[in-house]
Amino acid sequence: MNEYLDAFVQCLAYHEKEAFPKLLDIRFLAEYVTVPFERKAEVAVRGKSPVSIFKKMVILKWGGLEEKYQEYKKGLSTFIREDFEDAEYAHEAPIYQEGFEKLVHHLEKEPNPFLV
Repeated sequence: MNEYLDAFVQCLAYHEKEAFPKLLDIRFLAEYVTVPFERKAEVAVRGKSPVSIFKKMVILKWGGLEEKYQEYKKGLSTFIREDFEDAEYAHEAPIYQEGFEKLVHHLEKEPNPFLV
């Protein structure tokens, strides 16, 4: 029994020291998700498209990677416009567009919670 408890405590100590601080560091996360928009699927943040891209935009913006945020903003805008023209996604495109506009407005008008 003590052997399992010791292993658990050792695992917890590792995560407390190594993993959790990185998961709470928005700049680390921003660097982690930084791939070109065309290769966005290479780094998963969970969620269906476009929600996964929304998440990456938040991480990039709040993580201080403005240029990469702008790339994702432009790429997702184009992606949504194309959905309006695709019969398979045309019914979802207005919902995506509304969510996109609300997110961009929030990210660009509200203060970064990691800087206040």
